[in-house]
Amino acid sequence: MKGRTIMFLGIALVTSAAILGVCWYLFPRQFYWVDEIIASTRSIDIETPTPQPNTLESFEQFIANELNNSQIPGAAIAIIVDDEIVWQQTYGYADLETKTTVTADTAFQLGSISKAYLGVAIAQAIENEYFGLDDDINAIMPFNVQHPIYPDTPITIRHLVSHTSGIRDSLAYYQSYGIGELDTDLGVFLADYLVPGGKHYRARGGFTNQAPGAAYEYSNVGAGLAAYVLEVATQTPFSTYMCENVFQPLNMANTGYFQNEFGPDSVIASAYLRQNMPYGYTSYPTYPDGMIRASVADVALFLTTIMNDGTYQGTTILSPQSAELLLSPVSDVAPHSGIFWEVAVGRNGTRYGHDGGDPGALAFMYFDRDRRIGTVLLMNSDTFQVRTMAFNILNLIFNGEHVPDIFSAS
Repeated sequence: MKGRTIMFLGIALVTSAAILGVCWYLFPRQFYWVDEIIASTRSIDIETPTPQPNTLESFEQFIANELNNSQIPGAAIAIIVDDEIVWQQTYGYADLETKTTVTADTAFQLGSISKAYLGVAIAQAIENEYFGLDDDINAIMPFNVQHPIYPDTPITIRHLVSHTSGIRDSLAYYQSYGIGELDTDLGVFLADYLVPGGKHYRARGGFTNQAPGAAYEYSNVGAGLAAYVLEVATQTPFSTYMCENVFQPLNMANTGYFQNEFGPDSVIASAYLRQNMPYGYTSYPTYPDGMIRASVADVALFLTTIMNDGTYQGTTILSPQSAELLLSPVSDVAPHSGIFWEVAVGRNGTRYGHDGGDPGALAFMYFDRDRRIGTVLLMNSDTFQVRTMAFNILNLIFNGEHVPDIFSAS
């Protein structure tokens, strides 16, 4: 009897695995979560080309080979040396069905690179004395946010921007993702998520066991909350604030959070899963944490501005002091985090920036302060092959023996 039970259980497990495998193959969009689980178990082996490219021609050939091998639908890359965009290329298609090619003006999903833009807005608000890093957010907010285990420990701006607030992304956050333009208000969602009695409130799932300021845990909801604090403090909708204080001053005409922020002739790259399955236009209530769409030309311009201490061609969005604060670690327990900017000590220098990903999209924006080189890499696919390709390209740009000399000589 026992043997028969084990046999039936084995058959059930094999059958279930087979059904799951078939569904995973046939329905990439619905079973995207399986791709994410598989990707998390695989390590990326970064290849260093031999010999290393030492001319612009050989560099471009390396990039083209990597892109071709990854079978990516479309991509855009820019390189900045000192305070100048020295190289920019686009590849493939923004839309496979219409055969719309990628151009320098094609807007790609940036994912969490959006937090780097949010960081600039927070640094501006500190510079303009709307609030300080150590201000209690409840002194600004229209509703109180307290850690359920540590209600007497205030959550501050510093905690939010360094991902040390104790706020966690629960299942409700991931379930808030949708296809198409959502109309859920940022403040309404946050109140439902963070205030006891709200429909998304979970004392355990929505908060860590650590007091605010005690430990690092990356939080998209915490980033959304930081944007909402700025929105309340400035009495300006966050997307409007960004347009007026970052996008428009820098003439970033192909950057926005929502489709109605783009002109009728603008092209937004479609997102593709494996098998070139289109995923759709992703949106979510905490849009400041990851919903920017932007062209490679605009992102390169933004990165150049930060590399140049907050100024680009006479337009200043941050003082040098605020630009330095933006990139400086603001918490002892998060030495790798400035004001939503990642800080990483690499083989050849210290790098600053952010990466981002959403279903069918992958993006990188980093610069090396010591070598004075930066890069933007935007893609409309996020398969394992595409991720491997991206890391190979980034490795060459930041660790290549002849970069940035290739571009200085060209």
